[in-house]
Amino acid sequence: MARAARRLVICIDNSGYEVSLERRKIYLSIPDVRAEKMGQLRVIDESGEDYALPQRIFCHRAAPTTCAPSGVASGLTARGSAALEPPPQQAIE
Repeated sequence: MARAARRLVICIDNSGYEVSLERRKIYLSIPDVRAEKMGQLRVIDESGEDYALPQRIFCHRAAPTTCAPSGVASGLTARGSAALEPPPQQAIE
Protein backbone atom coordinates (compact mmCIF):
# COMPACT_ATOMS: atom_id res chain seq x y z
CA MET A 1 0.00 0.00 0.00
CA ALA A 2 1.47 3.35 -1.04
CA ARG A 3 1.95 6.06 1.57
CA ALA A 4 0.23 9.35 0.87
CA ALA A 5 2.58 12.29 0.60
CA ARG A 6 2.83 14.95 3.28
CA ARG A 7 2.79 18.54 2.04
CA LEU A 8 4.19 21.84 3.18
CA VAL A 9 1.64 24.62 3.56
CA ILE A 10 2.02 28.29 4.47
CA CYS A 11 -0.44 30.00 6.80
CA ILE A 12 -1.72 33.11 5.01
CA ASP A 13 -4.54 34.09 7.41
CA ASN A 14 -4.61 33.19 11.10
CA SER A 15 -7.83 35.13 11.90
CA GLY A 16 -9.59 33.18 14.62
CA TYR A 17 -6.50 31.00 15.18
CA GLU A 18 -4.02 33.63 16.43
CA VAL A 19 -2.95 31.50 19.41
CA SER A 20 -2.39 28.35 17.33
CA LEU A 21 -1.07 29.64 13.99
CA GLU A 22 1.44 32.23 12.80
CA ARG A 23 1.00 34.02 9.48
CA ARG A 24 3.72 33.25 6.89
CA LYS A 25 4.87 30.20 8.84
CA ILE A 26 5.36 26.85 7.12
CA TYR A 27 3.43 23.89 8.52
CA LEU A 28 3.30 20.20 7.67
CA SER A 29 -0.02 18.96 6.31
CA ILE A 30 -0.84 15.27 6.45
CA PRO A 31 -3.35 13.53 4.18
CA ASP A 32 -6.92 13.30 5.49
CA VAL A 33 -9.54 12.53 2.85
CA ARG A 34 -12.42 13.11 5.26
CA ALA A 35 -11.15 16.58 6.27
CA GLU A 36 -10.50 17.54 2.62
CA LYS A 37 -14.10 16.65 1.71
CA MET A 38 -15.18 19.26 4.30
CA GLY A 39 -12.78 21.93 2.92
CA GLN A 40 -10.20 21.43 5.64
CA LEU A 41 -6.55 20.36 5.95
CA ARG A 42 -5.00 18.23 8.67
CA VAL A 43 -2.09 20.41 9.90
CA ILE A 44 0.55 19.66 12.54
CA ASP A 45 1.35 22.59 14.85
CA GLU A 46 4.36 23.33 17.10
CA SER A 47 3.06 21.04 19.86
CA GLY A 48 3.13 18.08 17.45
CA GLU A 49 -0.65 17.74 17.53
CA ASP A 50 -2.63 17.68 14.30
CA TYR A 51 -5.81 19.65 13.72
CA ALA A 52 -8.34 19.99 10.91
CA LEU A 53 -8.26 23.64 9.81
CA PRO A 54 -9.87 25.52 6.88
CA GLN A 55 -8.01 25.09 3.58
CA ARG A 56 -8.63 28.75 2.70
CA ILE A 57 -6.16 29.95 5.35
CA PHE A 58 -3.25 28.03 3.82
CA CYS A 59 -1.28 28.29 0.61
CA HIS A 60 0.34 25.17 -0.90
CA ARG A 61 3.92 25.49 -2.08
CA ALA A 62 6.22 22.90 -3.57
CA ALA A 63 9.45 22.27 -1.69
CA PRO A 64 12.57 23.47 -3.54
CA THR A 65 14.64 20.81 -5.24
CA THR A 66 17.87 22.33 -3.91
CA CYS A 67 18.67 24.24 -0.76
CA ALA A 68 21.84 26.07 -1.78
CA PRO A 69 21.51 29.81 -2.45
CA SER A 70 22.35 30.80 -6.01
CA GLY A 71 26.08 31.02 -6.62
CA VAL A 72 27.02 28.77 -3.70
CA ALA A 73 26.91 25.50 -5.62
CA SER A 74 29.33 26.81 -8.24
CA GLY A 75 31.93 27.48 -5.53
CA LEU A 76 32.03 23.90 -4.29
CA THR A 77 35.09 21.73 -4.71
CA ALA A 78 35.03 18.12 -5.92
CA ARG A 79 34.65 16.93 -2.31
CA GLY A 80 31.58 19.12 -1.79
CA SER A 81 33.18 21.72 0.48
CA ALA A 82 33.38 25.39 -0.35
CA ALA A 83 36.70 26.66 -1.63
CA LEU A 84 37.98 29.38 0.68
CA GLU A 85 39.17 32.51 -1.00
CA PRO A 86 40.16 35.83 0.56
CA PRO A 87 37.68 38.68 0.12
CA PRO A 88 38.42 41.01 -2.81
CA GLN A 89 40.55 44.05 -1.96
CA GLN A 90 38.84 47.41 -2.06
CA ALA A 91 40.58 50.32 -3.73
CA ILE A 92 41.55 53.08 -1.31
CA GLU A 93 41.35 56.53 -2.82
